[in-house]
Amino acid sequence: MKTKLFAIIALLLPVFAVAQAASSSAPPAMPVEEIIRRFAAKEKQFRLARENYTYRQTVKVLDMGTDGETIHGKYELTEDILFSGQGRRIEKVVYAPMETLKNFSMSPEDMRDLHEIQPFVLTSDEVGKYNVRYMGRQKVDELDTYLFYVSPKTMEKGQRYFEGQIWVDDRDLQIVKTFGKAVPDIKKGKNENIFPRFETYREQIDGKFWFPTYTKADDTLNFSSGPVHIRETVKYESYKMFRTATSITFGGESLRYDIMCALIVAFIFLTPREGFHDLPPANVEVVAQGVYRIDAQALVPAGAELDALIARLLSEQAGHEVRIHRKEPVRDAGGALLAYKVWVE
Repeated sequence: MKTKLFAIIALLLPVFAVAQAASSSAPPAMPVEEIIRRFAAKEKQFRLARENYTYRQTVKVLDMGTDGETIHGKYELTEDILFSGQGRRIEKVVYAPMETLKNFSMSPEDMRDLHEIQPFVLTSDEVGKYNVRYMGRQKVDELDTYLFYVSPKTMEKGQRYFEGQIWVDDRDLQIVKTFGKAVPDIKKGKNENIFPRFETYREQIDGKFWFPTYTKADDTLNFSSGPVHIRETVKYESYKMFRTATSITFGGESLRYDIMCALIVAFIFLTPREGFHDLPPANVEVVAQGVYRIDAQALVPAGAELDALIARLLSEQAGHEVRIHRKEPVRDAGGALLAYKVWVE
């Protein structure tokens, strides 16, 4: 989270401290290195499986001010994580009221952490980037787990990492709980970006893999302008397996999907323009009152004049001049830019 621009900045949040040691130091049933290798392999299988699921993610962030007792503002966002007709991962905004945060704002790193760090997955592709230290055995509710402390070996510029504890089920060898924070905190000149400690729980959804279902944070962000209390919840709900058809059937005859697409494209280009009715620009979607989504492809040529181009497109959409209040990038699961979500006044 970033302080508002008018705040004076100087101090970073203290480094996350290790929580209390595990309740049992009994040796594991197999060598620690083998446990790590196996659960990292399982986590890779889980990540691939989760990429084939749709689900709803609901975020609520409360600015609790310096006393932690009064709500000074809030940020809310509900998105459906879906697939386009071409099978591409997309994020569809369901609910996004104007944010009213007073003492900090949601940064691009915060938005990235919501999708990548808080539902933390430590795969065999990523485990080499972390120090993984075995801390013992511990129960999580009725589950017997191995407890590990993980921290990044090095932190490359522009990358986000997790530091904290993970609990690995000793039978399924999958992460069932995490507690820690996204790192690094960021300080650039007078801009300060500090991130809260959080706890994420997983549940077994499909009888095989453990999916993140709930994240909560209740922490103090120690800005140089003074401490600010933050509360955050993230719910991941309605997981459903996504399956796509590979053919389209007419009267018992099946056409290949690519042939069908070619026929549709030919129809669009060969049909006279007068055969179509005027429609709103396809690259601008009205999400809610004063909130729009604009496809990134429509903005590629904009360069440094991105805000001006967005304002022009939205003014054409609204039929009058609008002013941009805030904008956020919308990315797919791989981090590719899909669109911008824009609030206007």
